[in-house]
Amino acid sequence: MFTIREKYIETVALMFLIGILIFLTDGFGIQWVRFYMGDFVAVVLLYFLVSCVFSVEIKKKIAAVLFFALFLEVAQMFHTQHAMQSSWFIELFVGSTFDVIDLVAYLVAAIFAGCLDFYLQKNPSNNNQNTET
Repeated sequence: MFTIREKYIETVALMFLIGILIFLTDGFGIQWVRFYMGDFVAVVLLYFLVSCVFSVEIKKKIAAVLFFALFLEVAQMFHTQHAMQSSWFIELFVGSTFDVIDLVAYLVAAIFAGCLDFYLQKNPSNNNQNTET
């Protein structure tokens, strides 16, 4: 159940770099890039971090990552970051405002990640590595 799956490391690194780029450039000055694409990249990154470590079915990973993201968004609705002695770090990772469009971004990202995962598992260039169903 617990092994490092190297085929996912490149995707994790790419999503991490894209996330840093979005953060550092403030979405290239385009508000929706910073907010919604940042959420999209964060969910895909989380999905593949989970995939690197845990051997779980794609549907279960989608459900777990989506549940976590939705939990954080609902927590924003109740302003829980204020109860946690809010700092820039907490606001960066938990967020500060509830937005229904974020929920859509999370859903699209989780489905995208699952489809990409399916592709990576079926890609002939990955046959020499562990696969999961």
